[in-house]
Amino acid sequence: MPRSTKDEVYVMLAPGFEETEVSTITRLLRRSGHPIALVGLAAGPVRGAYGLSLRPDRVLSEVETASPRAVVLPGGIQASRRLGADPRVHLLVRRVVDQGGYVAALESAYAVLLSAGLLPLGEAQPGNGSRAQPGAGPAPFWTGGVPPQSPARVELDGQVIFGRDSGAAQEVALTLAWLLEQGVAREPGQW
Repeated sequence: MPRSTKDEVYVMLAPGFEETEVSTITRLLRRSGHPIALVGLAAGPVRGAYGLSLRPDRVLSEVETASPRAVVLPGGIQASRRLGADPRVHLLVRRVVDQGGYVAALESAYAVLLSAGLLPLGEAQPGNGSRAQPGAGPAPFWTGGVPPQSPARVELDGQVIFGRDSGAAQEVALTLAWLLEQGVAREPGQW
């Protein structure tokens, strides 16, 4: 029998994930009372950027049609490439946003937002308040560096939370926890 996922926060794992970000976000959200599920792209342990392996609670194929309250995309160049290349991840994050949930991306996971069509191709920066047109196709992969625009370490743009560096994981987690606790009402797809 499938588990209920409507109140969960999914923290996505792909090989090369940033261990500190996953640990910080998972710890802070769990301590805030939010149910967390580590979700891997495939079954079995997932090795992080610096050698730490984690065993996901779930596999994406088990939850790809679920609607969690939020999805967190940790950074790590290799992990971001893998997450951004998986159409199931694109569908999941778009569904979460369309249903009024939140997507948080840290550092290089910004590229996943681009490839999922959550940000426009011509204005690929957080903070612009808009999203790509459906059917525009995947965005080119962002290859590094912090997207320019704001000196803030964390930006909230409607339902998207963006942390500019791995040191922003705590601020991202606290921002997400606050939003989830406030029960901020949003119309599906509202930015």
